[in-house]
Amino acid sequence: TADLMFRMCTNLKKVVFPAFSNNAVSATYMFAGCSALTTVTIPSPIVLSTIKNMFAQCTSLTSINLSNVSGVTDADSAFYNCTSLTSVNISTLTAVTNAESMFGECRVLASINVSALTAVTNAKNMFKNCVKLTSINMAPFTNVVNAEGMFDSCSSLRTVSNFSMPNVTNAYKMFCACSSLTGAFNASSMTEVTNAGWMFQGDYYLTSINVSGMTKLEITDRMFSGCERLTTINQPTFSGVQNAEYMFANCRVLTGLDIS
Repeated sequence: TADLMFRMCTNLKKVVFPAFSNNAVSATYMFAGCSALTTVTIPSPIVLSTIKNMFAQCTSLTSINLSNVSGVTDADSAFYNCTSLTSVNISTLTAVTNAESMFGECRVLASINVSALTAVTNAKNMFKNCVKLTSINMAPFTNVVNAEGMFDSCSSLRTVSNFSMPNVTNAYKMFCACSSLTGAFNASSMTEVTNAGWMFQGDYYLTSINVSGMTKLEITDRMFSGCERLTTINQPTFSGVQNAEYMFANCRVLTGLDIS
């Protein structure tokens, strides 16, 4: 194990990743809190079982290349609060299932290639508060079950492409406060969602939202609250909803809706 190996080495600036003779090394919190770290070199292939919090709060790290890393299943908070991170190569992380808070609070990350992340099931808060992120390709995320807060407060997010998430059950705050989303949004593929509370809250430039596939909804509080330009909602019946508090609050231009 390499857990906590360099944790809180606050003056550490450069690391050439050590070679480990055995496979499936755990790297939990390995460099967490290394606030001066700017360069990490991984010169040869290595298998890591977990990178949970591996680079969390490495606030000076601007780029990282993990293309020699494989085998990772747990990437929980791997880059959490890396507030200077602009570039990351995760092209070999094809086994990751837990991506909770993986890039949470990466406030200058504007773009990322997530095509390798096809095994992810837990995407809770994955990009929360990535306020510079402008676009995301959702094609890899068809296996996601928990999307709670996945893009919460991604205020620059404008383009969400290839959206198909048929396995999500929890979409609470998924796109909450994504104030740069505009036009129409089609979430009709989300047929398993039960919790959509706050899902689009504060997305005031969206004009049309299609949630017609959400036939299992139970919680919808504040789901569309603050969508001030929303004119059209394609929705199923809401017969199973138990909590609809403030569901359409401040939808100021919405003129008609059938909620039978």
